Amino acid sequence: MSKPFFVKLTTADFLAQVFQIEKGQHEAWLSTLSLDLVRGEGSTEYARALIAEAKEYSRKMAENGKKGGRPKSRG
Repeated sequence: MSKPFFVKLTTADFLAQVFQIEKGQHEAWLSTLSLDLVRGEGSTEYARALIAEAKEYSRKMAENGKKGGRPKSRG
C-alpha cells in the first residue's frame, strides 16, 4: 500500500476552498474530500487536481527509482 502524499496541498489553497463552502456544510465537504483522496477518485475539481498531482509525483518517483534513486550531487 502506498503512502498518501499531497504535494500541492497548501494552507492558502485549502482555506480558499473552505471559504467557498456554504456555512454548515464544512463537515460533509471534508468527509467527501477525504474519501475522494483515499479512493483516488475526485468528485470535485480540487480533489481531482490533488489526485492528479499525487499520481504525477508517484510516476516521477518510480521513474527516478528505476534510474537508481536520488541523483548524485555535483561538485
